[in-house]
Amino acid sequence: MPLAPLNGADTSGILKHIYEVVPPEQVISLFLRCDARSADPSNHWHIVQQVLAQPAVYEAFGIKALPQSIEFNSTHGLEVIGTMANMLCGGTSRSLIDDVDVALAEARKFFDVCYLRDYYGAVAYSCHNPWCSWFNRHSGTFRDVLDETLLIRNRNEWWLLAVTDSF
Repeated sequence: MPLAPLNGADTSGILKHIYEVVPPEQVISLFLRCDARSADPSNHWHIVQQVLAQPAVYEAFGIKALPQSIEFNSTHGLEVIGTMANMLCGGTSRSLIDDVDVALAEARKFFDVCYLRDYYGAVAYSCHNPWCSWFNRHSGTFRDVLDETLLIRNRNEWWLLAVTDSF
């Protein structure tokens, strides 16, 4: 097992762009080790649930329990680059990076190291909605709310990245 998580993939470029738009307290970035499995490979919630149930996740989000289900989408192979780029470009809400080429380059730079340019086993899970109270700390009404969660998997290592702009 490598000493640095995800083969030493550097998250600083991606986080730098995010921190230019939202304050650090509105971002959670965690590295986890978890052997998440499911007898039914199409049951993404069962896999995601095992990762989100880790004590470090409960502590970071200030939660005591997970909801019954959360809708996470899964992507595989080269699609993981697009999943990260969509998050950065606001594929479902507002933009963290205005330039699509920059978002794609940052995502590819990260994933090329994470998967050692072998995308065969690449997996990412994404959620575009709030799934715990951490996302909803402000009682106002927002037209352009950003609530995104990405789970990047490389074998038993995970990077959880959550961003909200609803504080």
